[in-house]
Formats: sequence, structure tokens, C-alpha cells
Amino acid sequence: MYERYLSRKLREGVIPEHIGIILDGNRRFARSMGLDISEGYKLGAAKVREILEWCDEIGVKHVTLFAFSTENFSRPPEQVKAVLSVIREEIDRLRSELDDLRRRGLRVRFIGRLDLLPEDLREAARRLESATRDFGERTVNVALAYGGRAEIIDAVREIARKVKAGKLSPEEIDEETFKRFLYLPD
Repeated sequence: MYERYLSRKLREGVIPEHIGIILDGNRRFARSMGLDISEGYKLGAAKVREILEWCDEIGVKHVTLFAFSTENFSRPPEQVKAVLSVIREEIDRLRSELDDLRRRGLRVRFIGRLDLLPEDLREAARRLESATRDFGERTVNVALAYGGRAEIIDAVREIARKVKAGKLSPEEIDEETFKRFLYLPD
């Protein structure tokens, strides 16, 4: 009932075209409920699926999920393994639901320093992104091994390479040029 009320109220206002969600609190929630941390991540993943359905219903076109930051690598190895395992399960689940994603016009993209992730996870992400590339106008961006500073550094390094190679002059560097070197230039 509350969900219908909230949905109706949202439809009365301006619907954002793009929202970002930082996926945080799964460990705290699991501890507070006396659950294993990996169970907290699984419950968090289920909630994300629910949120994405709500976004579908109200017409949000783009959602960015900040799922795993570069800082998360400093957590204990068993926690890193647990969260990456749940992410891999979710990628596999989405791959098994390609017809539904196509029907919903939903493509999935991955951003971040993906080279820091285990090879099997990178490959699964690449396959899902490739499979959904032409599915439509709606997008879920999944930020893995992502950090805002890391993205800026990566963009600056790539610009510096272009300048050094003579493919870009320093005078050409402006906001639009910089934007082209971000993980999602569009």
C-alpha cells in the first residue's frame, strides 16, 4: 500500500532521468540481524532488484549502482570474496534473464577499474554488457572497483598520453574534452 502511495506521489512530481545509488549498509544490517555477512549482501542484492523495478514503474531511465569501490579492496579478504561472489551471482542471474531485460529495454554497463577484479568476474561482466548493448534506451550502470578520484586520475592520465603522442594539444583541453575521457562519456 505504501509503495503505491509513494509511486503515485512520485508520478505527480518531476521524475529524475538518472539516479545514483550507493549500495552501503549490508554488513551492518547483517550484523544487526545476527546474519552472516554474505547473507546481508544477498538481501541487499534482492533489495536492489526491487528498487530497479520501482525505477521501471516510475520511468527513471538511468540508474548507477555504486556496488564496490576501490576502497573496498582494503576489507578482510573473506568480505571481499563474499561481496564479489554475490555480484557474480547477480550478473549470472541477469544473463539468464536476457529476454526480460530486452523486453524492458534495459542495458547493463560496468564502470570502474575492472582490471582489479578477478578474471571470471570481469569476463561475466563483459558478456552481460555485450549481450545487452542494444537493448534500448534504459541503462543500469554498475560501478565496480570504482572511485571518483580514480576515475579522474584515469581520465587525466589518458589525456596526458594523448598530449604526449601529439593527438591532443593542451589548448584543446576543456570540459567537453575531459568528459570524453570519463568512464561514461555520454
